[in-house]
Amino acid sequence: MLCSKTEQSDRIDAHKLAELLYLNKLSSVYHGETGVRMLRELARSYLTIAKDLSRVMFRLKAVYRSWAILCAGRDVYYTRDGAKQNPKPQSKPLDSSVTPI
Repeated sequence: MLCSKTEQSDRIDAHKLAELLYLNKLSSVYHGETGVRMLRELARSYLTIAKDLSRVMFRLKAVYRSWAILCAGRDVYYTRDGAKQNPKPQSKPLDSSVTPI
């Protein structure tokens, strides 16, 4: 607690911290590197994944546009009518009059 008063508020604490900082009465505290390093690595990984995802989405739209397929909006990234992601190809029954080679 920064203030000795019974009633505390963030404004009072912020004012007292600013005053201590101005008077150079605050000392630095070492918290270690491991937690900060892990947090930085996670943040960097998140940014990398977000950039990669954006690049893939732009590339997919570019391919569709090159094939003259309409692809406005974000609907192009999702399946239609709840279809499965990888449906099994249905094979047609062979005609009995045609013999396979």
